[in-house]
Amino acid sequence: MSQQGNHLLTMATKLRVGYVINGPFPGHDSVFSTSAGGAWSLVVPHEPFNEHGVPSGRVVSAVRYVTSNLTLVDNTRKTRTYTEDEEPLFGGTPFRDAHANTTDTFESSARSYYSLLNVDEDASETQIRDAYKTLAMAFHPDKHPDPHNKELAEEAFRDIHKAYQVLSDPEQRSVYDHFGEEGLQSSWALAAPGRSPAEMRAEFERQSRLRQAADAESLVNSHGEFSAVINASPLFVRNARIVSPLNPAIQTRLTLAKRLALVSCPQIVGEHGFDIPLTQSSTLAVSGQLIKNGQMGAGNLIGTLKTHWNPRFYSEINASLLQPQTLTVRGQYMVDPNLIFNWIIASQSWSVPPTVQLVWSQRLSSKSSLTGFAQVKTGAYTVGSWGADENGEPLTDDMSALVVGVTKPHEDGTEWTCHYQFTNDLSIHYEWSMKVLSGMRVKSGVSCGLLSGLAAYSNSERRVTENIRVLLGVKCGTSSGISLKIRVTRLGQRIVFPIVLSPKFRVDLAMGAAILPALAIAGSHYFYFMPKRRLATSERLHSIRKDRMTDIEQRRTSAEQTCALLRPQATKRAEAEYGRSGLVILQAYYGRHDVFPPPMDLDIHILADKEQLFSMLSQYEAPHQVKDNNQPLWCNVRVQLQMLVNQSQLVIPAGRSKSKLLGFFDPCVGERKQLYIRYLFRGRLHELTAHDDDAVAAPLRSQQIT
Repeated sequence: MSQQGNHLLTMATKLRVGYVINGPFPGHDSVFSTSAGGAWSLVVPHEPFNEHGVPSGRVVSAVRYVTSNLTLVDNTRKTRTYTEDEEPLFGGTPFRDAHANTTDTFESSARSYYSLLNVDEDASETQIRDAYKTLAMAFHPDKHPDPHNKELAEEAFRDIHKAYQVLSDPEQRSVYDHFGEEGLQSSWALAAPGRSPAEMRAEFERQSRLRQAADAESLVNSHGEFSAVINASPLFVRNARIVSPLNPAIQTRLTLAKRLALVSCPQIVGEHGFDIPLTQSSTLAVSGQLIKNGQMGAGNLIGTLKTHWNPRFYSEINASLLQPQTLTVRGQYMVDPNLIFNWIIASQSWSVPPTVQLVWSQRLSSKSSLTGFAQVKTGAYTVGSWGADENGEPLTDDMSALVVGVTKPHEDGTEWTCHYQFTNDLSIHYEWSMKVLSGMRVKSGVSCGLLSGLAAYSNSERRVTENIRVLLGVKCGTSSGISLKIRVTRLGQRIVFPIVLSPKFRVDLAMGAAILPALAIAGSHYFYFMPKRRLATSERLHSIRKDRMTDIEQRRTSAEQTCALLRPQATKRAEAEYGRSGLVILQAYYGRHDVFPPPMDLDIHILADKEQLFSMLSQYEAPHQVKDNNQPLWCNVRVQLQMLVNQSQLVIPAGRSKSKLLGFFDPCVGERKQLYIRYLFRGRLHELTAHDDDAVAAPLRSQQIT
């Protein structure tokens, strides 16, 4: 890894023989020199783990949403006696004091089954069971003798029962928490007895990759890479002059045209191949490679057999047919969810013993993604006379290496890695990555070695179109000089241009190489990608609304039918709440906030007259507001929310769209939605507005308006 900073220059003098070896740490652009003139290009393992041996599907810890003036009680439900009209219909967790100045958190989630029962994602089995029992009693078909209502109740009852079946089963719930309904529909049992969440995640992602590969194969059944190293250093030489061979005193300044004529391409590598699925778990990749290195050229034919033996074990065999004949065997085995073992055995020549590389990756804490790793790589050695010259010395001068480090990925896409390398050049490396500017992936790193000196690199990659990705990177080093890297990827085809700007380090050139690409990236983002994205989003929303108009109308009808079923019970609960000066929902709208109808005109005399108030509520069932194309913008959810009121308190967990609540639907697909509630509590008017995924808690003193 000490050659990380001068990778591009090294490539110009090495012969790439077409085999790749999995590495356990960043720096996969590094090159290990070999006596055969080859290079080991470390690449990120594509399945089923990342470059550090960590399962590629990270364990995402719950993101906590903090809201003021709210405290949740212990998850353990306290013994309480409910009357028929007091028992919470949709479950939920009550908060302590409606007007207390307290603070706590909500779980962030996006699970529709939890929304259906209105329980937190960390709800206990007792809470889930109680919520299900209440819902089952309310929607049981036997309680709705009317044939039309009975049919609607049966449909709602089936959905509720399905949600309870999944959430009450620990294994199904674990699969659902990680993968949603798609995971429950997997082709084989992810939730096999005894299987850990990490194992289930790895297998699910393997299946997803197989499906994605099949989809991509229908578009293009090949993969290839074209790489051309460009030596552009003559363009940036200071005060470059041509000295006359007859009179050294005569010197001519190099013009731009003459500088351009000196730009060269010392190395060109072209590789193209295709994959042949052999079985469901095995794939054969065949590729051909042509290399031009200066005035010399070579070619080879490479075959790779990839096999997923099971979710824990992956192996790969790579061999070249022509000279130089190489053989590489690598594998990956997950001992347990926290320990992963990698190995690489590579032979570049039959005259020397193969090199061996072993990698251990160990998650250091079950509560954190912090992972430690260690790599051991053998150098040149002999086995009797095998690999020895006439003096008994090794034929190659490869050095052994030991690398230890730690890496930590975060939920937001950021990641950092630090490792120390013990070789002839002791060095330390630090790398971090993050997502910026709406999806652009930026990876940067620094290294410092006794011999290699100080080096730094940074590259950014983003998707330009649906199938095209572009990478732009820069590397600077005190001993390796300055270089740029441009890479374009489309459907398995890569074009790479490593550009050497200077073989020596220059401060002015390094600043220019770092600033100009950054300005180009920022300018393209704000003046090209953002306007293009807004236009594409607008067109996509228009298409979605047009294509899903029938589905949206069906969901609206279903929500209205559910509301009709609940209205008698909601009215009964509202009257009971009014009788004890509790929480009565007066108005509630869900959708686009700017088109909500105005609040009802309610004075103190109306609020004090029960009959008049409830007569207005029954009459003020506003219809759904629609656009010219019949696209609804908001819906009336007063009845649905009144059924959520429990003991004069309304609680809706944060982190998931409220369109997934029972009796709700999405009235404006693709647009920002809000929930507006106007309610009566202790004879006072209150109102609140919450974003779609925000928590809702009422009553609160801050919500009082009269």
